[in-house]
Amino acid sequence: HLISVYSNEISPLNNKLTTQTEVLLASANKFSTETTEENLELVQKDWKEFQNIWKQLELYDIGPIAGSFISFEINRWPTDIGRIEDNIEGTENLTEEFIASLGSSSKGISAIEYLIFSPSGNTEILTQFTTDENATRRKEYLLALCENLQSKSLTLKSLWETNEESFINAVETGISGSQNQLVNAMVALIEETLKTKLGAPLGDKNGG
Repeated sequence: HLISVYSNEISPLNNKLTTQTEVLLASANKFSTETTEENLELVQKDWKEFQNIWKQLELYDIGPIAGSFISFEINRWPTDIGRIEDNIEGTENLTEEFIASLGSSSKGISAIEYLIFSPSGNTEILTQFTTDENATRRKEYLLALCENLQSKSLTLKSLWETNEESFINAVETGISGSQNQLVNAMVALIEETLKTKLGAPLGDKNGG
């Protein structure tokens, strides 16, 4: 069973994730060079595909993988909008190395989401990336975020390849067993969905 989970789920998803980061980085580079609505929509599409793969892989944030805290590096929500804007308005070179040095709340999937989506629509986003005072640095930040995401996806894949045997061989019936960890992860994700994705908007916490 655990061999099947690794071979049919974990390994293919990691491969898809690393491939999709290359696609996302390529579309971000294209958007940076030719900042058009068509290219923005391409970045948005590629981001959504990355998020779709990540949400499947998120279930397997268990054992040594969870202990590495790499999931926070890839997707920490909510993102720190204020810190992101401070970084863009600052004077630091906006490179992948700089992004790597930041806290998880100002990089990763949610940070990219903040830069390329707006409730006001794509016109506002295009203005920020073309005519605003910090348009060039905003492009640099986006590219550095995508480069860092690519680096982290490769690290995640490597971590899983290193821990493949320990995952497959952890057949204990207690909490250290891989199957039990997976079940617990499923329950945790369901609870998160009920509390934060459904409960909070419905006013479950505040009686609204």
